Amino acid sequence: MLVFNLNSIFQARGITNPAGFLRKNGFSYDSALRFSSAQMVKPSLVLIERLCIVLNCTPNDILEWKPDEGVNYKDNLAIAGLKKEKKEYTLMKKLKDLPLDKIDAIEKMISEIKED
Repeated sequence: MLVFNLNSIFQARGITNPAGFLRKNGFSYDSALRFSSAQMVKPSLVLIERLCIVLNCTPNDILEWKPDEGVNYKDNLAIAGLKKEKKEYTLMKKLKDLPLDKIDAIEKMISEIKED
């Protein structure tokens, strides 16, 4: 089954209030609430596109494939590339504990990466 996995990208982007973020970016109250609480079932392609634009991501970043239990799937299914390992993004927490000179160095590295 395909599901939306938005918590990891919200976390990676430092978005602590996903519904509020989506509302500020033009999503209706209902859509913002459903996306932020993982209850969105059948969004339109227009909504998926808008979501990808505001989060600067691709549909593959926000979709996750969870194989149905008890079903034997063929090996090497292309959709298996959408299986996600649970990952916690902790960059913001780590930055809070660093001295300013280290933060300056990281900011410089990020600027260089963005230029590429």
